[in-house]
Amino acid sequence: MRTNLTNGIELRHYKRTPIVGFVLLIVLVLSFANVANATEPCLPTMARVVSAQGIIELRRAEQTDWEPAVMNTVLCAGDRIRTRSHSRAALRLSNESMLRLNQRTTVTFPKIQTDKSRSLLDLINGVIHIITRTPIPFKVRTPFVNANVEGTEFLVNVSDDNTRLVIYEGQVTASNDIGSLRLVDNEAAVTYRDQAPQKEVIIRPTDAVQWALHYPTIINDLLDPPPQDEQSANFLIHQAGHLLTVGRVDEATASIEQALTLEPSNSDAYALQTIIAVVQNEKGLALNFAMQAVELDPTSATAKLALSYAQQAHFDIEDALATVHETVKLDSQNALAWARLAELQMSVGQLDRALDAAQQAVNLNPDIAKTRTVLGFAYLLQINTEDAKTVFNQAILLDQADPMPRLGLGLALIREGELEAGRIQLEIAASLDPA
Repeated sequence: MRTNLTNGIELRHYKRTPIVGFVLLIVLVLSFANVANATEPCLPTMARVVSAQGIIELRRAEQTDWEPAVMNTVLCAGDRIRTRSHSRAALRLSNESMLRLNQRTTVTFPKIQTDKSRSLLDLINGVIHIITRTPIPFKVRTPFVNANVEGTEFLVNVSDDNTRLVIYEGQVTASNDIGSLRLVDNEAAVTYRDQAPQKEVIIRPTDAVQWALHYPTIINDLLDPPPQDEQSANFLIHQAGHLLTVGRVDEATASIEQALTLEPSNSDAYALQTIIAVVQNEKGLALNFAMQAVELDPTSATAKLALSYAQQAHFDIEDALATVHETVKLDSQNALAWARLAELQMSVGQLDRALDAAQQAVNLNPDIAKTRTVLGFAYLLQINTEDAKTVFNQAILLDQADPMPRLGLGLALIREGELEAGRIQLEIAASLDPA
C-alpha cells in the first residue's frame, strides 16, 4: 500500500550549547575500517545502519520482500526500513545527521531530488529522533505536516491521525496546506488530519525521548534463561531488565510494579527502579529506592550496584566506590560488580587497580559489553590505544545500543590522530543516549 506524503521538514544547523556539544562529542558508529573498501550497493548512499536491536528489516527499492538489516547495512534512494516490536535502530544519514528509530517505526528514503529543500526521508509511521549538525536544509515528510526545521535536535511522532513535533534545540516552522506555526526550543506542536498545526503544552519535553535512553544493566544473570514461572516476581524482574535494554521503560515499570504486588519485599524491583530514576535524573527518588533495595536485602549485589549509581548521581564518588568494594566481597564472581569497581576506580585515578578489576570482570564474563567497555577505558587511560580499540569494537558487537564503547572508540581514534573517524563515533554515542 503506497502512502501519499506531501508534507515535510526542513532542517538548518544551529549551534548546540557547550554541554550538549560535549555530549555530541560522545557518539558515532563503528569505525568504517571494515566497510571502507567494500562495494557500496548504490552511490550516493542515503544512510548506514550503525546500531540494530531486535528485528530491523529493509525493503529495497523496486522489491517486495523484506530482508534483515544489520549493523553497517547501507540504504539507497527508494529503500524502506522498519523496526518491529521491542526493537530500535540508529542510522547515520548521508548529510552526517544521526537518526534513531523507535519500535514499530517505518521510514522511506525517497528517490533523489534536485531542489534545495529536498526530502531526505519520509516518516510513514512511528517515532524518530534526529540530531543534526548539517547546515544544509532538508525535509522529513510526514502524512500530516511539513516542518521547516532550523535546529539540531528534534523528535517526530506519527500516529494514525496526527503528527507531533518536539523541538529540543533550534527553531521549527510546522506547516501544511491549512496553516503554519513556528516553534522554538522545548516547544511542541500537534497536527491532526485536515487541520492546521497547533502548539501543545509539554511539561517535560524529555519524556518523549525516553525510549532512546540507555539504562545500565545491574542484574548479573540477565543473560541466563528467564525463570519458568511467568507469574513469579523473579520472572517479572527478569522481563523488566530486558525491556530496559531496548528502552521500553513504561513496560518495564509495569512489570516491576506487578512484581512488587506479588512480592512487596523484592529487593531487585527497587534496584531496577533506582536505575530508572538515575537515568531520568530523579536523583532523590533514586537514592530512596536504592536504600529500600539494600534494606530489604543487605547481601544483594544488585541492590548494592544500584546504590552505587544513586550515590554517583549525587557526586558521592567515594561512597559509591566503598559500596562497590562491599559488593565484590559479597559476590566475588559477579562480573558486573568488578566492572563497576574498575569504572569507579578510574574516576578517582586508581588506574592500575582499575585495569586489574576490569581484566577480572572480562575473565568472569567476556560476553557482557560492560566488562569489555570498562577494560577498553582502562587500556585507554594507560595510553594503550591499540588494545583499547580492539576491546571497544568487541563491546560494540555485544551491545550495539551502548553509547560508552562508541565514546571510548572515538576517544582512542582521536588520540591516534584520526579526528574524523573519532568524531563520527562520538556523534553516534550522543545519538544512542540523548540524555
